[in-house]
Amino acid sequence: MTWTSISDMVQPEILMPYVAERIANTNNFIRSGVMAPNEALTAAMRSGGTTGKFPFYKPFDGDDEVLDDGATGELSLNAAETDSEQYAVLARGKAYSASDLSKAFSGSDPMRAVANSLADYWSNAYNGTLLSTAAGLFDAASFSDHVNDISGTGTPDFSSDAVIDTRAVLGDRANGLDVIVMHSKTLAAANKADLVEYLRISQYDPEVPFYLGMRVIVDDRVPYASGTGVTSVYLFGMGSFAYGGNTSPRPLEVDRDSLTGGGLDVLVSRSHHVIHPVGFNLDVSGISGSTPSNTEISDGTVEFTAARELKNIPMAELICTV
Repeated sequence: MTWTSISDMVQPEILMPYVAERIANTNNFIRSGVMAPNEALTAAMRSGGTTGKFPFYKPFDGDDEVLDDGATGELSLNAAETDSEQYAVLARGKAYSASDLSKAFSGSDPMRAVANSLADYWSNAYNGTLLSTAAGLFDAASFSDHVNDISGTGTPDFSSDAVIDTRAVLGDRANGLDVIVMHSKTLAAANKADLVEYLRISQYDPEVPFYLGMRVIVDDRVPYASGTGVTSVYLFGMGSFAYGGNTSPRPLEVDRDSLTGGGLDVLVSRSHHVIHPVGFNLDVSGISGSTPSNTEISDGTVEFTAARELKNIPMAELICTV
């Protein structure tokens, strides 16, 4: 019997574009618009370094001017001002042995099966990083005004009124919050109150929950204390996070260790990406490694400071009890 190795079945140059496409088509944060792929950011990452600058144009401000046919009717020239935010590259990896992939190998198209598995793994990992980032930035002193904490009552207090009050922290920009992210326990409470509407966005997709007109994303990595029921509910607008795609020089590598037992096939997947909260500078000087871990992002090791006017950052957090 001829042994077929991973390298015989997996062609990285064919597989990796499919992985990227599947992530874009299936990731809920990308599909909802909360995490927006940014080609300029990806291009900046290719220049190297573990941190970089993410440029943006400041919003136009000031009063408009009256148009006049006379000599004094010339409009004043105003400069389009730019600024930048500092982002951090996240270098992550995952390795699999042949036994880990044996189930995938049993299919009729092993390369497609491996590609699907990798795409689903990294999509889920990106979501975990985004939620860790949310936990860290909402704990930042410069963003405390975007947090509505009503959890001190000790009784269940998640309600539509609480969510509306949380949206109100953005003032006249409240309508810019399009997506609500919650723990499954919170979704259950919303369903019991008959406040969730399920809509089919596409005929090919399952129904999507909406709450107060906002698309619902459910993830049990959202903070939830099982003893007290205290939980976070995140509200995001379109483009709250900029996503820089995988720029690893070796995103996929296959190898064979002939000296291990009867031989061991290995597949290594790497991702160098950026999931940047738009409106913030990240200071990663306190991290232990070359790039930050999810724990360091969420626990205050990575410092977040607002780089834009707070009303122009479409994010808010409700801390409540369910």
